[in-house]
Amino acid sequence: MSADVQPSTLRPRSQAPAFIEIKLHSGGRGLLEGTLKLQAFGASRELYRQEIPDLVLMPGDSTQRLLLPPPAYYFGVEELRLQFSTGSGSYDLGRFPLVAPAASSARQYVIAICRGSLDGNPNQSLTWRALRPERLFTDTHNYYRLTPQASPLWIAPEDLPTPPGLCAFDTVLLEGGGLAALGEKQLADLTTWVEAGGSLCVVAPSAVDAQHIAFLNNLAASPGNSTPLAGTSTGAVVRSTHDEVTPAASPAFLFRRPQLGCFVLAFQAPTDEAAAGESGWVKATHFLAHSEATDLIDPQAYAAKHYGTTNRNAIVERWLMTHLPRSTRVIPRSLVLSVLTIFVVMAGPGEWFVLGWLRRRRWTWFTFPLFAVACTFFMVRAAEHYLGRDDQRCSLVIADFSPQGKALRESRFDLWLAGRNKDAVTDVQQSLVMPGGSGNGYSMMGYNTGYSPYAVMKPDPRPIYQGRLPGHYTLRRALTQWTPYIQRSFTFAPKGATPHLHWEALQESAPPTADFFSGKSDAQAEKYVSARIGAQGWKVSVFRSRSGPGNFNGYEQVLSVDPNLPWMNALSPGPRADLLDLLLDYGPGDWVVTALRDQGPQIQIERCVYHFHSNE
Repeated sequence: MSADVQPSTLRPRSQAPAFIEIKLHSGGRGLLEGTLKLQAFGASRELYRQEIPDLVLMPGDSTQRLLLPPPAYYFGVEELRLQFSTGSGSYDLGRFPLVAPAASSARQYVIAICRGSLDGNPNQSLTWRALRPERLFTDTHNYYRLTPQASPLWIAPEDLPTPPGLCAFDTVLLEGGGLAALGEKQLADLTTWVEAGGSLCVVAPSAVDAQHIAFLNNLAASPGNSTPLAGTSTGAVVRSTHDEVTPAASPAFLFRRPQLGCFVLAFQAPTDEAAAGESGWVKATHFLAHSEATDLIDPQAYAAKHYGTTNRNAIVERWLMTHLPRSTRVIPRSLVLSVLTIFVVMAGPGEWFVLGWLRRRRWTWFTFPLFAVACTFFMVRAAEHYLGRDDQRCSLVIADFSPQGKALRESRFDLWLAGRNKDAVTDVQQSLVMPGGSGNGYSMMGYNTGYSPYAVMKPDPRPIYQGRLPGHYTLRRALTQWTPYIQRSFTFAPKGATPHLHWEALQESAPPTADFFSGKSDAQAEKYVSARIGAQGWKVSVFRSRSGPGNFNGYEQVLSVDPNLPWMNALSPGPRADLLDLLLDYGPGDWVVTALRDQGPQIQIERCVYHFHSNE
C-alpha cells in the first residue's frame, strides 16, 4: 500500500478544523478492510490521534476526504503520520507535511469558492481576490506576521459540507452556477451556518429558480421588507420593485445581518483589478469579517487591538473552578503540616534515639520505609476524604437564539475533577468537540495565562478521535485523579432547542426602532425586557450601543460584547485563545440581550440579538 495527503488549502483557517484528501493505493487483487489511523503533530509534539474504522479499500486508487479536528493549542497541525491496520497486519504509509510551521503565526483566512464549473475564464478569480483581507491594510510588508493571510479553497457544489464542516471557512463565495447547483438540503445547511455567525457572499446569478430566490430573500430580509429580491423572466436576480436603496448604500451591493451572520449580495462581479479595488468591495470585505469599517486599516493600530483583547479563556476557567460542587474540599494546610512534622520527627531524632537506646540502628533500613509508606497511605486516605472518589463536574452552557425563538448555536464548556484515573468517552454527532488541557502553567484551553491560582493547566495527553468528523464519532481522553480537565463542544442543533425564555415576545411587542428606550436608563430597559421574555430568576442585561459600557458587571457580558471589537473577530469555535467567536456581532442600532441563570454545577446563558433596522 501507499498513500498521498493533500491539504485542501496551503494555509488552513486559524483554530479551525481543516479538510484534507488522502489518496490510497492498494496493490492487491482483493478488498482490504481495516482502520485508517492518523497521528497529528505540531511544534514537535503529538497533538491527537484519529481513527477511521471499518474502511474498505478496492484494488487500485481510492480517495478519502476527511475533516481534521480543530487544534487545541496555539499551533496547528504541521504533519500527519498514516497507518492502515487490518486483521493480518499494519501498513505504515509514512509522514506527510501539511503546513509550514512559520505560517501558523499569522491569522489565516480561508475563502471557500463554490462555482458550477471552472471554465478557464481569466476573470473568475477576481471576486475572491477582491475579498482578500490583506487588501485592506496600508502596510503588509512590515506587518506580515500580524496581518491576515487569505487562501482560496475551490469546492464543488456537491461537496459543500454540513454546518460543522463549514466552520473550516471564514467566508463562502457563491458565484457563476454555484448557487443554482445547490439542492434543498445544502441551502438549508448554508442558512443554518450563516444565521449562526458565518459569512456568505453571493454574486447574483444569471439564472436561478424560485427556490434559490427564496433562499436569498430569507438571508436578505429586513424588518421593513421580507422580499427585497426578485427574479426576472430569464432567472436573473434583481431588486424587487418595492426595495428602496438608501442614499448611503451602494446600488451594486446588498448588505444584511441574518441573525448572527453576515450576507453580501453583489449584483455584478468585478471585471478587472481596478473594479476589485473599488469602495464597494472594500466595504464588503470589512462586512464579511464582522466589521463596520469602510476604510483601509492601519496595521499598527490593528496590532494594538489584536494583542489587547481580554483573556476570556481565563475567565471561563475561573468561573468553572468556583462552581465545582461544594463536596470537593481542599486538604487543610494544618493537616499537611502536622503529617510532615510527625514524619520528620519520627524519621530523624525519633529513630536516632529510640533505635540507639535499643542498639538496633540497623533497623532504620526497615523503619524509615515503613514510616514513609504509612504517612503516604494516610495522606492518600485524607485526600480521598476531602476530595472524594466520585467525579465532580460543572458546566457552562451558552446558547444563542433568534428573535423568533429559534436555537442558532450552543457552546458548552465542561469541567471534570476525576475521582480516580479513568478514560472519558464522549459520543458526538454533528458537533465539534475539543479537549482542553490540565496542570502546570497553562490554561485549561491550552494558552499560557500567567494568572494564579487557576492557570494550572497543561496540554492534554493525546486525545483520540474515533470516526469521521463531524458526523458520528467519539472522543476518548485519559483523566488523571484529582486533576481538573476542561472540554468544549459546539453545535448548531442543541438538544432541547426550545428556549427557556420567550425571545419572540420582545420582537412582537417592541417597535422596530433603535431609539425605543431613548432617555431611559439601562436598569429600566432590563426590567422591561425581563418582564417581556419571562426571565424571572434570570439576570438580564441589555446593550443598545456599539460603544457599550466601560466596565462590565458580569462574566457573561465580557463573553458576549466588547466595546472595542478587534477587527475580524469571528474565529472558528475552538478551545483556546480569547474565545472571540463567543462575542456577538451587532450593528449600531441593534440590541443585545443576555440572560444568566446560575444553577450551581451548571451555568446557563441565553442570548439574542435584535436587528431593529436595515444594516445596508
